[in-house]
Amino acid sequence: RLHSQNPNSNLQGMLDADAACIILEGYYNDNGENAQPVIVPDEVRAECLSSWEFIKTNEDNRLQSIQNQREKNMNKREEAMERARKLEAEGKVLGTSNKKKKKKKKREKRV
Repeated sequence: RLHSQNPNSNLQGMLDADAACIILEGYYNDNGENAQPVIVPDEVRAECLSSWEFIKTNEDNRLQSIQNQREKNMNKREEAMERARKLEAEGKVLGTSNKKKKKKKKREKRV
């Protein structure tokens, strides 16, 4: 309850993570004796599986797009470095020019 998004909400009839852990600990300590099977209707199971597959597919697509973007950026950097190497080999260095710098005029001292 303390770690939930809204600790003041009414959780009557709801099963939180802590309660589920306590139930499962008891189940495993008893080795499943006197356990009651849960029967899930086929349409509910199908709906749950469909929702899970949809979420999983979206997550896979998101991760794949992140990976593609990362590879694209890496390829751009490699291409830029290769262009820089070629220009450097040709004697052209980026950021330099053959123009002479203007000299600043000196101010005359006033007497």
